[in-house]
Amino acid sequence: MRCGKAQEYLSRAMDEALPADVAGKLERHLDACAECREYREDLQLGRRLLAGTEPALSENFEWRLQLRLSQAMQQAAADAYYPWDDPRADRKAWFRNFGTAASVGLAAVLALAMFVGPAGRTGSGSVPATVHSSAAQVAVEGGDRLPLDITRSPGAGLIGSGLQHPVSVGNLQAGNSGAFQAPRGWSGERIEDLLTIQQLRVENRKLANQLSQYEQWVNQYRAQLDRADSNALDLGEE
Repeated sequence: MRCGKAQEYLSRAMDEALPADVAGKLERHLDACAECREYREDLQLGRRLLAGTEPALSENFEWRLQLRLSQAMQQAAADAYYPWDDPRADRKAWFRNFGTAASVGLAAVLALAMFVGPAGRTGSGSVPATVHSSAAQVAVEGGDRLPLDITRSPGAGLIGSGLQHPVSVGNLQAGNSGAFQAPRGWSGERIEDLLTIQQLRVENRKLANQLSQYEQWVNQYRAQLDRADSNALDLGEE
């Protein structure tokens, strides 16, 4: 056993806290090491001095100790900061997070209207055929607008040929020819496609109105956040 380990075990040996085998090794080391024996004598002297100078505790010492500990704990609790106890900071954080979420939601709606609206709904034959008068009305209403998805034949210019051609109406008959003139810019071949485009335009107008409403909400929340930097937000609380 080394001297450092033996000196570490001496205090535990005086308290009778060492196992029997370790205590035997320590005694054999002390028999052979004068330095460790001297260190043990110093420890024994210090223990006797401490025992002789032990102060006598007053009768109310325990009560005063508990009182001081209680005061210290109350002071520490008063100095602690809890975020939920700051209503003004909580309101600002709530509006800031809501504005961020509204911006993300607006971007998601824009992406949905861009990719899912016109591109994901161009079907063929999904709308049943109607009478010839309805088909003619669709052609008149959409005559001043280009279709949502224009597929032009190779070599066709922007102006000139390929902008107006007859459209088949399936089982419907338009006069004696069985076809009618599509609006300028229409490149499809079926009247059902024109009806589908009309429905898509109606849905796109609804989406545009919703996006406009979302933009107004976002602008209102941004204005409230700007005012919150200098003034407290009014949430109906006194």
